[in-house]
Amino acid sequence: MSKVSPEYAPAPPPASPPFGVETASTEPKKTKDEFVFFGRVCACVPEGWLSIIDLLKQPISDRTFYPRKYLSASHEVFGMTLALTWAITAIGWRHQFIEHPARPIIGSFNPCFGWDYYPGSHIALVFCSVNVYLTWRYAWLEITRTSLKRGGRALAWQEWFATVSAILLAVASNVWLLLWSIGPNDGNWTGHTAIFVFYALSSYAAVLGNYLEVRATNRAEIRVRHTVFVALYAFAAVFLTTLYFTDIGTFVPCPWANATMITVSEQLECAPPIIPPWLTQTSDVLWMVCVILITKFTPKDSAIVMTTTLDDNL
Repeated sequence: MSKVSPEYAPAPPPASPPFGVETASTEPKKTKDEFVFFGRVCACVPEGWLSIIDLLKQPISDRTFYPRKYLSASHEVFGMTLALTWAITAIGWRHQFIEHPARPIIGSFNPCFGWDYYPGSHIALVFCSVNVYLTWRYAWLEITRTSLKRGGRALAWQEWFATVSAILLAVASNVWLLLWSIGPNDGNWTGHTAIFVFYALSSYAAVLGNYLEVRATNRAEIRVRHTVFVALYAFAAVFLTTLYFTDIGTFVPCPWANATMITVSEQLECAPPIIPPWLTQTSDVLWMVCVILITKFTPKDSAIVMTTTLDDNL
């Protein structure tokens, strides 16, 4: 039998608290980010850079859950999927976003233009389906933590808002999967935009709910940057929604577009949108920047500690 070097021998796990009990660890901080995975010690991305990596790194037997990490991870998946699909579409299918049938309505390049059609649509549907799990998991953990914290008292309005907004985001993630059926397949770009806006507003509501709950229950974790970010994200979400529905509501197609095959550029020249395309494009970029910054600018929330064991006698 081979001996295990003391340098790599795993330390015995500390005693785990009961489910739902919030505790502060007394262990000193490790100088290197390491975790045990299939019996090996691995050094990976430092803690806090990407929530999706933090979730994958959690030990199986004893896990500390921060609900906000699931919220952040869902937006990281969204951002990475956009980047991947836009890169692929730009390389081989550039005409899909340049001649996108919805472009005459808004004039700008909507984030969805890079994944509305094959092959980006197949990749996006597979990746974005992961967010159904992440957002419903966030909603469940949010409800669980709120229930543990309140005891027998009535919920504060901030806690109600955080709970409802978390569920709303989870529902929006389910509805989001219709994005590749409504619009690209039937030409219903109003419905397509409504799905996009529903998700965008639900995303902001969830971020705001987390901020309000942390501010009400653990105000010491709130920093100026968190408040500034919530205000900026609010502006971005409302700005984007207002411009989109203004363009849709005032859109007048080019009179000869149906009778003659003309390019998107010709349609824009014939009947330009009422909102300058550069302004709509700015709203898209600002909103995407806010989505990318959610991981870094969401305040730390209370943890839920769970211990996973196996019992064959039950």
